Amino acid sequence: MSLELIRTSIASASFSRQLVDWTARSEGAPDGSGTSARDGSGTRTPPTVAGRSISLRGAVGSLPAFLVAQAFVESGRPMLCLLPDDDAAAFFGSDLQQILGSDEQVILMPVSDNRPFDPEHMPDPAPTIARGDVLERLKDGYDGILVCSIPAFSERVPPAHTLQLATMDLETGMEVDPEELIERLVGQGFARTEFVEAPGDLALRGGILDIFPYTGTYPIRIEFFGDEIDSIREFDIHTQRSVSRCTQARLVPNLEGQASDGSQRVPLTRYLQSECLVVQLDGAALIDAANELV
Repeated sequence: MSLELIRTSIASASFSRQLVDWTARSEGAPDGSGTSARDGSGTRTPPTVAGRSISLRGAVGSLPAFLVAQAFVESGRPMLCLLPDDDAAAFFGSDLQQILGSDEQVILMPVSDNRPFDPEHMPDPAPTIARGDVLERLKDGYDGILVCSIPAFSERVPPAHTLQLATMDLETGMEVDPEELIERLVGQGFARTEFVEAPGDLALRGGILDIFPYTGTYPIRIEFFGDEIDSIREFDIHTQRSVSRCTQARLVPNLEGQASDGSQRVPLTRYLQSECLVVQLDGAALIDAANELV
């Protein structure tokens, strides 16, 4: 049986229609106090509306993902899906991507690898890059489905205005002093190296500046003609060959590594749109996961 046939069958079920009708009537509450949908164990029962929340029990396997996808498509509203742990979030996000047939409509916010109380720990840059990408998209008004585990959701993030101020957009034809650009990036935590190998590295050789930002997959190579940006390319660090030619690039520093005391950080909910629906999956496990963080 194809995914489309399964999706059509679920969409025609009465409990699915009630859920979709409810999402169309309700109002979002990105602070988490309002809209939510939960699945649990027991006999399947139709969803019942209570105030601004709705509860669905007995949804197991991939059924919650089909229901969330259906509600998302028909309501046209952004969603935040909360799951107990990173593995559950990854599996659920993968299910949604397959059902919707698009990676762009579903993004996953991973937990960072920061351990501020372990000075010998070398954090994996991959989660930092992924989190930076997610914050950038949310700041720009992302209207898809954000999938997040409780540990990832509990981590406070830089406020949007900090992200805006720290981010620098470059484009071909722009005039900027390479040394001034390097000075700014070093002040944001970038390090000058002979060759860029990891996020946070930058290297200047003649009129060529290589930068590995904390967003995106590849580092960028900027060629200057005096102070004018002549070309921008993404390149492979192993082969040094160009991957793509760009007209602009966005430089994002490691905001996750700054203000580690949390004094300049905000909840992730500050990035959500007012009409965002919050979907809680496996409520009992979510509570247990949250209690483990206390």
